[in-house]
Amino acid sequence: ETTQLRTDLVYRLRVYADNPDEYLKQGMPVTVKLPLKSTQ
Repeated sequence: ETTQLRTDLVYRLRVYADNPDEYLKQGMPVTVKLPLKSTQ
């Protein structure tokens, strides 16, 4: 995965996350990894 590819593949979604230290800010770009189980 290149930086250019990451820039081109942007999806808008709403995420609810615990943020007690207020480290995350609204509109801040982040990378999210979701562990998915195989259905096979």
